[in-house]
Amino acid sequence: MGKRSNGTRGTNSSNSAKSRKIDVGGKIDKKVDAISFPLFGNTSTMAVKVNDIFKQKYQKEESEKVRASVETVSSFSKPKGKYEYVSVDKIHPTQEYIGANNLKAIASINFDSNEVPYGVQRNGNIYIIDGHHRAAVAILKGNKKIRILLN
Repeated sequence: MGKRSNGTRGTNSSNSAKSRKIDVGGKIDKKVDAISFPLFGNTSTMAVKVNDIFKQKYQKEESEKVRASVETVSSFSKPKGKYEYVSVDKIHPTQEYIGANNLKAIASINFDSNEVPYGVQRNGNIYIIDGHHRAAVAILKGNKKIRILLN
C-alpha cells in the first residue's frame, strides 16, 4: 500500500498505471494544429495529410495494391509476424489522411509495448496497414525508429 496525495492509503493498480496519460507538454498538439485542416470543409473533422508527417510520401496507386494484397486476411484475425524496429525513413503510409483529434489523443496515451503499427514488406518497401496514427505520433515525437509488427 502506498500513501496517496490526499493522505489516504491505497494500492497501486497496474491497470491504472497503464491508463495514465503521459504529459507531452502540448508539443504534439501544437504540431498537429499547425498542419491540420478541415476535411471536405467540415471544421468538426480536422485532418492531417500523411505527407506532412511521413518521410515516404503517400502514393495512391501503390498503396491500393498493397492494401488489396492483404485484404484476404480477415480484419478480425490477429496479425501475425515478427516485431522489428524500422527507420521512419523507410515507412510508407497507405492512407492519405489521418484524424487530427486522434493524433492528439493517441499522443497522450501510454501504449502497451505490443500495441504497435502493423505493416507488410513488399518489393523491399515497408507499408503500414494498420496503426498510422501511432506511427505518426512516434514520428512527431522525434523517434528515428518505430517498432512494427511486420508480416
